[in-house]
Amino acid sequence: MACGLTIGDIWVHIVEVALEKNCYPTQAAKEVARRELIAFREAQKQRRTEERSLADVCAWLMRELTALGER
Repeated sequence: MACGLTIGDIWVHIVEVALEKNCYPTQAAKEVARRELIAFREAQKQRRTEERSLADVCAWLMRELTALGER
């Protein structure tokens, strides 16, 4: 999951630079990229929230399995 987030962050940076340097062939293409970037950033934010939740579940599961092994 961390690799996916990192790749996503790289993509965000590439699009930000392309927008900043006006690398899109038309204004319409630039606007589409800008909208997709906004949506992708929101999705990345949600994935990070889910990753933290998943980490909590994994930690709980490890504690439970450890406790079972000690019985």
